[in-house]
Amino acid sequence: MFQPLIDDARDMIGRLHLSAEKGRDNVPSSVMMRYSEFQAWETAVQGVARLVFGEDSPALDRWQTLVQRRDTLVSEAMRKDVKRGEYFGMIDYFHLAIGVLREFEAMYQYTLATPPAAEPPTAPAAAPYIVSQPLATVSTEAARAEPRARVARLPNNQWDVTITLEDAIYRWLSDIVAARNTTGVIEPAAVAHLAASIVERVATQSRRNT
Repeated sequence: MFQPLIDDARDMIGRLHLSAEKGRDNVPSSVMMRYSEFQAWETAVQGVARLVFGEDSPALDRWQTLVQRRDTLVSEAMRKDVKRGEYFGMIDYFHLAIGVLREFEAMYQYTLATPPAAEPPTAPAAAPYIVSQPLATVSTEAARAEPRARVARLPNNQWDVTITLEDAIYRWLSDIVAARNTTGVIEPAAVAHLAASIVERVATQSRRNT
């Protein structure tokens, strides 16, 4: 889940080193790290961490603490080297960020590998039933169409849930699958498995936080 963000951070570290060695005016604009690129990366980290660990999770608080420390790292580096300190401060920040993201990835993989706690057995339903209802309501500004779900109750304490996603969300899941697959092939089954893993992960984390 977090590996593509780690790879992006390593790429930006390499380009920052090049800018520090050659100077801002001697590095092609296509190589130089732009602030918009960095800002998009940082926003993506926060979004994925919020999706995986929850809005009020300790993991998200730790990431916010590192973000708040970024300006201090840059200022300290610039006091030591006026010309190149800005680059070195950002390099230090990215190294620390990679360390945190590695821990996040380990936590995520551990949770996926840990089976959920068994629930007390209940009598199976007399017959499966199906209901169609909207998921949590979202504002019209946040989405063009309200997501919908098809829910079926199954025996053995299980549910069969089919969720309809917008193209943008499906493409986002597909990009993650493609980044983790060395062949670059996006299989629908892998996308569905990733989506189910995220739902299970968020639900498990929510139970632990309550």
